[in-house]
Order: sequence, then structure tokens, then C-alpha cells
Amino acid sequence: MVEGPPISQAVAQIVAQHLLEAVRGNMTATLAAALIITSGRTHSVQEALDLQRDFQNALYPASNHGHYKEWAKTSAERITRVHT
Repeated sequence: MVEGPPISQAVAQIVAQHLLEAVRGNMTATLAAALIITSGRTHSVQEALDLQRDFQNALYPASNHGHYKEWAKTSAERITRVHT
């Protein structure tokens, strides 16, 4: 292992947060892809992105963010219409 200068706790927290966001994004994209593949029908790019956002918001709700509040208002209707 290569030793380098120590990093501050603040930098370590930022790196950890970015890593966590990347893992969450990877997981929700994988779930969306799996659902699309098993659905047996084609999906538009927008439908795929919406599905990934549905997984992201359902698994990791951010109730203090405006984008989550907008998603929550219409999620049940959209999920029923698009994913069935």
C-alpha cells in the first residue's frame, strides 16, 4: 500500500458521501434495468430514467428536498400507469 499525506476528516466525509451516492445510483440503475428486462417490453429512455428515479426516491427518500416532494405527489399514479 502506498502511503500518502493524511487527509482531513472533512475530506474523508466528502469522499465517503460521493462513494455512497455512486453505490446507490448503481444499485437503483441495476434494479431499473432488471425490471425493464423482465417486463418483456421495450421502454423509452425517459421511461428508464423515470423508473430509476422511482427506485431512488422509494429506497432513499429525501423528504426535505423539493424533487422528492414533487415525485411523491405523482408517484403512485405514474408507477401504476408506466410499470404495469
